[in-house]
Amino acid sequence: MNAGGGTLLIGVTDEKTAVGLDVDYSTLKKKNSDGFILHLIRTLNNYLGKEYFAFLSANIIHFKGKDICRIDVRPSNKPVYVVRDGQEEFFYEHWPPHNQCK
Repeated sequence: MNAGGGTLLIGVTDEKTAVGLDVDYSTLKKKNSDGFILHLIRTLNNYLGKEYFAFLSANIIHFKGKDICRIDVRPSNKPVYVVRDGQEEFFYEHWPPHNQCK
């Protein structure tokens, strides 16, 4: 949000291989894509604030037989801080575009 937006893929390695969300699902009370999205929303709301969820779009997509989560992030019109242990932290990263998943 601070760096102009972008796309985050969860369930994809740094080498761009889809590994899926099964391990993530296993850690949740509701062990499926709905439970994952609910946990993601709660976590983002807790660390960023509910007002910033409007800048995000999160969807589970199926790729090569795996569930992965695609989060599209739009740029914010004001600085966004992560609140952790009562402290605000400001993050700004700009990544070059990545190739498609393998």
